[in-house]
Amino acid sequence: MPAEKAKELSAKTIIITGGTSGIGLAAARAFADRGQRLILIGRDADRGREAIARLAPSPAGPHRLISADLSLMSQVRSVIMDIEATEERIDVLANNAGAWFQHRALTAEGIERTVAINHLAPVALTLGLKRLLLAAPAARVVNTGSFVYRQARYDPDNLQAEKHFSTNATYAATKLYNLMVTRALANRWLDTGITLNCFSPGFVATEFGRGESGLLEPLYRFTRLFAIPPEKGAATLIHLADTAVSAGISGAYFEKRRRRDVRGPAADLDLCEALLDWSVRFTGFDARTV
Repeated sequence: MPAEKAKELSAKTIIITGGTSGIGLAAARAFADRGQRLILIGRDADRGREAIARLAPSPAGPHRLISADLSLMSQVRSVIMDIEATEERIDVLANNAGAWFQHRALTAEGIERTVAINHLAPVALTLGLKRLLLAAPAARVVNTGSFVYRQARYDPDNLQAEKHFSTNATYAATKLYNLMVTRALANRWLDTGITLNCFSPGFVATEFGRGESGLLEPLYRFTRLFAIPPEKGAATLIHLADTAVSAGISGAYFEKRRRRDVRGPAADLDLCEALLDWSVRFTGFDARTV
């Protein structure tokens, strides 16, 4: 078989949310350099088109950009419908998009926006794309979490920061939710061939906090002085997308490409399952079929 044909057959289709900047873009470039085909999902269409234009071409076909506001479940469902209509399979789903905000605010759908973007959008995308993930021989779901999950308090009566909101606490809570749902879905999908894992990219120089009023903008500028570059932050994402590396590992948490013990509420599978059931209610899917 000619080398180019072999490369085409081995090329994967990889979805990355938040793929137009930071960790997501760094991962996209690395995957494209290996001949993989990318579908980037991001809110900024201009930035997305620029990112796509700079990716190395894939023998499997042209890269794609889907513009969407992932804080809105209606737009997440539109993304799912678009991908369902155009793709035959998904080899890797990297739920990487994230945000933090200085003030609590609800989306037009009545969901706290940090929870919507960081937590519910990944849940909805993973559930909605399950059929295409099953169509791949060894699909991988990689969720971008954070080491700050260890600092989060789990309060089932305050999952959307209804009682008290702070930027750091709400962000940390969503990272805990990421890990908990990763573990719950890995448990439910144990025999599907789909593996799901969560990782912390570390303290990365990204766009978090940029453009926010008050303290977040100066904090954004200050913290970038000590942060690692996005390319280093993306290393574990790329590592977990490798089927040879992550074969047989599901529901785990990684830092610096190494598996770490899961602590706190995320270690309680019953709590993880309960959070998944709560989350599914917002996605439009039936919890009984998950």
